[in-house]
Amino acid sequence: MDTAGIAASDIAAVYLAGSFGYHLRESSVLEIGLFPEEFSGRIFSAGNTSLAGAAGVLSGYVPERLFEKITGTSQQISLADNPLFNSCFLDFMKF
Repeated sequence: MDTAGIAASDIAAVYLAGSFGYHLRESSVLEIGLFPEEFSGRIFSAGNTSLAGAAGVLSGYVPERLFEKITGTSQQISLADNPLFNSCFLDFMKF
């Protein structure tokens, strides 16, 4: 959120993807501090999104222009290289 210059209130939904995200409950990720309490009610499991996306594009279910829009507006952020992430991760995780 800091990198994008937005607040938690600007985010309509958080999708947990992959097998890791599939097995997490909203109450658990909020309890351990993985996401701020402001996301309560807006955290959803998305399942295997990479497989679903690839199948959707290959089958024509997902229009190519939508795929291009998503890839054209997405930005990769390396959390490992972000000192603010490392600081926040340690400060907010409740392990």
